[in-house]
Amino acid sequence: MGRFFCACAQFTTKYLCWEIIIVQMILSMQKRNDSGAFYVKIASSFEVSELQCKNADGTCRSKLINGNNNLSGTSMNLKKLSQAMLVAACFAAASASAATLTVSNTSNVIVSKDTDWSDFLNFAKFNTSLGTLTSVTFNLYSDINGSVSLTNYNDELTNVPFSLGATVALSRPDSSNLVLINETLYNTSVGVAAGDTFADSKTVNAHSTATFTNVSDLSLFTGTGNIATLISAKAWSSVEGDGIDAQFATKAGGYGTVTYTYTAAPVPEPETYGMLLLGLGVLGVVAKRKRAAKA
Repeated sequence: MGRFFCACAQFTTKYLCWEIIIVQMILSMQKRNDSGAFYVKIASSFEVSELQCKNADGTCRSKLINGNNNLSGTSMNLKKLSQAMLVAACFAAASASAATLTVSNTSNVIVSKDTDWSDFLNFAKFNTSLGTLTSVTFNLYSDINGSVSLTNYNDELTNVPFSLGATVALSRPDSSNLVLINETLYNTSVGVAAGDTFADSKTVNAHSTATFTNVSDLSLFTGTGNIATLISAKAWSSVEGDGIDAQFATKAGGYGTVTYTYTAAPVPEPETYGMLLLGLGVLGVVAKRKRAAKA
């Protein structure tokens, strides 16, 4: 947001001379990016602390403070002042906010099926007409179901440790991982009586996310059309104990979403136009009073 401050501008006539007090003129321009906000401030390098009339013919003398330099007896020309104000107003009008925005889309859905399997999720690429891409965020969702059946063929109660889980991975075309889900369904131990069977099943809705900002990934997901990303699901299991018959089964499905974070092309805000009109209005008043003084 561009902001232009002119703290005090007082115009009076005395011996056909203008008395002007300019307290401060500050032009502030603000821009934003994907990591936060940064500010650039340009402050005017002058303050007019005294501008006094010396002669009845309108000749003015001033004390001008510019940084560490004191310049006394310098004539302050209203034309130069008005030009400075116009330049500042134009800068204010030109300043704009570069907004950080996001756009998301969802892939196709892989229906739950027996592991192990691999398939493809398709995502729409980022359209560069929206702005400049700064990051890509993937969210991977998977419904993982696992079942276990343990039969004890021993003549006595047996404690059986076992585990069961599945890994669902979303990969780039070069097979390196984008997002990885590694879900543990079981990691426990159960006591199974002699000749008995322990059976159970469980379903977990798993989720994982990852964000990428490197140039190669931004380039990979920028363009037109879709990009195909490999999705795969594999199960893993283990069981301990002699005389134990173990039966494991897993199913998994999945889909993903991609969110593109980008910086839109800067668009001037309404306040900047207002500052420009204000600056032009001030110049009009100055010119009118100057003509009246000459008359």
